[in-house]
Amino acid sequence: MKKLALAIAVLLSINISHIWAEGNSTNSSSVRYVKAPRFARPLIEKWITEYEKTQPGVEFRIAKGNQNQGNIDLNVVFDNHDTKPEDFSHIIYFGEFAVLPITASGSEAAKVAVEKIGVSYNEADDAINQFLNWVLTAGTKYNHEYGLLNLDNKLAQVQIEKVKTEFTAQK
Repeated sequence: MKKLALAIAVLLSINISHIWAEGNSTNSSSVRYVKAPRFARPLIEKWITEYEKTQPGVEFRIAKGNQNQGNIDLNVVFDNHDTKPEDFSHIIYFGEFAVLPITASGSEAAKVAVEKIGVSYNEADDAINQFLNWVLTAGTKYNHEYGLLNLDNKLAQVQIEKVKTEFTAQK
């Protein structure tokens, strides 16, 4: 009888610790929000759809315009040197886009500017780490479909290494 009681106590202990661990894991089931400008939303939505096929337990959503900034996990930003990303410390670039001037073709201002577009974030969890790795390795194949250029191979590798370095340092 003592063995049976001990076995039941051990099983209950294991189940309770497993349930407690699930409840305390970092963002294991919570939604991650991505803030994106209107022109980039179709690409971000495509990424989310395709990524969820590979990681069905993780949920990403596009943030609404009036959503609290504190709930934003990823923010799509441009390489404008005039603006600073809102309270985010890391930026990973995933593509480029052309800024076409509206001016006479012979003028100095008629040059096409190419700006980088990326994702900014603060400290991130494993789900965001995996999502950013997926974006840089598999997600950029959708860039052309949505009007963005891919980074050249050298710059893309630098961004992939940047993600690996930043997330390794956080652990």
